Order: sequence, then structure tokens, then C-alpha cells
Amino acid sequence: MESASQVAEPLQIFRDTVVLLEKSAEAIVFEKKEEFHLKVMSTRNALIGSLIREAEEYVDPENKNRLIERLIKEAEECVNPEDKLEFGLQVTFDLDDYITELMSKALACSNGGRERIKAQWRELRDRVETSKRRRELLKPVSELEFVATLRWMIERGVEEDLGRLRQSKEDPPYTSEEIEELFEIAERRIGERVNDSDHVAKKSEGGYQQEKVVAPNMQDLGWTAFQSHLPRLLREASGKWVAFHGDRQAALGNSKQEVYERLLQMKCPLEEVVVRRIKPLGPPLNLQRFRRSRVQ
Repeated sequence: MESASQVAEPLQIFRDTVVLLEKSAEAIVFEKKEEFHLKVMSTRNALIGSLIREAEEYVDPENKNRLIERLIKEAEECVNPEDKLEFGLQVTFDLDDYITELMSKALACSNGGRERIKAQWRELRDRVETSKRRRELLKPVSELEFVATLRWMIERGVEEDLGRLRQSKEDPPYTSEEIEELFEIAERRIGERVNDSDHVAKKSEGGYQQEKVVAPNMQDLGWTAFQSHLPRLLREASGKWVAFHGDRQAALGNSKQEVYERLLQMKCPLEEVVVRRIKPLGPPLNLQRFRRSRVQ
């Protein structure tokens, strides 16, 4: 009869390895301790990557969403308290990429109800953008991104953002005359929106939904342009990151951070931009062949 857990023994081996590593560290000469620590960390990171790949391969497809949820939740429990906000921000960035790619694939395969589905995907991406901006207000990745977040608050901030805005204003991560001015404008604009009866009526009547349509339309153009230019980009800059604003290639860089910094320098509206890594998208799904294989 099989045991309840098939990983009990490997798990114990790992725990014994941790104990032995601690003993080994005590025997390392002082001038080699930092080198030893870095090598251990590198090897451990490789193990984490391998275990994630094993989980992806062997976990049932029906359970993969639950696996992702557990990875996010349990990873947060292991993060230092002072790093939890930044960890949440990085997870939000990853989800933004995940949702953007899934949205493209879902719309490409959708048949009836395309506009309704598109509106729902846009609403989800707006939620991601809002979550990202609220976290960046307290833990920005750069001064340029912080300025972009303050500008976003000016245009889209709501009542629940006032507390975060004032908290950040009391102890700002960056200071400049421009930032001080943006704080004042953002606080005033949000206050006006909260107290202005015309503003409240406009929101209840769906006026904001009309405002939201502008950015995703530019992103639709950006996705079309990205897919159109992908063969050339794969030849010329495979592995790099690219940004499209509408049908125009706006920036190219070695990392996502580098691309976003260039976009901010150009004062490009980030909610209208598609940023993707240059890599093959994978073969399209042949629905007729898939259905025939299911019948067989």
C-alpha cells in the first residue's frame, strides 16, 4: 500500500540538507563565508526553478490554478514584513503580463459576444492597473514611475485613494517641486470628484465606462502592431522588450524596467501602451482539428 505522501522522504532529505548546510557554514573560514553564501543561494534558486517546472509538468491541468494561488499565498508568508508591499507589486506586474496575454488569446479565439468579452477583459485590466498604482504610491520602483502614478491619481484616483495619497505625501519616497505640485493637484482633483454631485451622477450613469474605452482601443492597436512586427523583432531583437503605443513602436530595451523608463521620459500614457517580451507566441489553436481529436 502506498504511503499518504510520496514526497515525505524527499522532503526529509531536503530538511537534512538544510541542517548539514548550517553545519558546513560553521566550518567555512571567515574570508570564504560570503562566497559560500552566494554559491548556496544560487544553487537554491536553481532548485526552486526546477521544482516549479516539475509542478507545472505533473500537476493536473484542473489543479494548476490552485497551485498558482498557493504559490502566491505561501510565498508571501515567507517574505520579510518590510518587503511584502514590494512583493505584492511584483506579483501584480506578473499578473498584468498574464492577463494581457490571455486577453489577446481569448479575443483571437472568441466567436459570438466578442465585444462583451472584450469589455470584461478591459475591466479586469483596469483593476490590475488600479492595484498596481495604489501599491506604487507607497512602494514605487523608480522616481519616474512614482511621477506617473501621481499623474494617474490625478486622472483616476477615487475616495479610497486619498488616505494612501496623504500617507505618501507625509513621507514621500522622492522629493522635487514637480512631485510636490502633483501631490497638491491629485489631492484637489480627487476631493473635487468625491464632493462634486455632477461627478457622482456621471459615474452612476456609466460616464466612467466611456472614459475607460479610450485606453484599451489603443492597446488593441498595439497588440495588432506587435503581432504584425513580431517576425522582424524576433530576427532583430529576440529576448528584448518592446513597447507599442497604438500602431507605433514606442520603445525597445533589454529589460521591462528600461522600456518603462523610456516611456515615462517620453511622457507616453502607460495605460495605452502594450509592453511585451520579444518571443514566439506559439502556434494558433486549430479548433476544427481539436474537436475532431476529441471525438476520436
